[in-house]
Amino acid sequence: MSSEVPAARVRSRAGRPRSPAPQLPTLAARRAPVQGRSRQAVDRMLVAAAELFAERGFEATTTDAIAARAGVAVGSVYRFFPNKSAIVRALYDGYVARVDALFAELATGPLPRGARARLRRAIELFAAFHRADTGFRALWTSGHSSRELVALGFALSAWSAERVAALIAPHVRLRGAALGRVGLVVSESTFALLAAASQEPDARRARALVTEACRLAERYLAPYLVGANGRAPRRR
Repeated sequence: MSSEVPAARVRSRAGRPRSPAPQLPTLAARRAPVQGRSRQAVDRMLVAAAELFAERGFEATTTDAIAARAGVAVGSVYRFFPNKSAIVRALYDGYVARVDALFAELATGPLPRGARARLRRAIELFAAFHRADTGFRALWTSGHSSRELVALGFALSAWSAERVAALIAPHVRLRGAALGRVGLVVSESTFALLAAASQEPDARRARALVTEACRLAERYLAPYLVGANGRAPRRR
């Protein structure tokens, strides 16, 4: 998926990189859990749905199966999720929140000195996240597609590209639309390789894919990095 990144939403070098959450299309509404037991039950439903989507695919997964895996009555599932698309939306919302927290950690937490070391560390953090995030892997490998979910994916891609652009902005002499395009390329190519690595059962092969993702991003960004003389190509 790809989408042009609005240049105006990428913060300057002096500011902290904070992009608003993606404006996502509305799928089926769901009732928000209020009590602690209800929240725990909803969490179990989402975990169960993610596991089943990964194992069986979206179409083959039934609401009855989700309820059975979560240990709740099927009526409880419908109480909070009127259909499976609503469950998918909840999984996406949770994924966006976790990715947002990871970007915030990268923006404010301690990282190695130097653009390449920081880039490699960021990719390694996301690789570990993708491998552990069952919901993310299930959603992107389920084969399910609809107009709403396609729009959801485009919004998520554009938002991720904005966050990547803000993250690399202090290290490159690119601004505006050029920075947005470079952030998009790094985001799309890196996340595709990390998604592939998260699905690779062989740990050594998975690690090799992460290494290639680092190498790809480093070499692509090399012409744009601020050099020792403080200069790099300006693109418009």
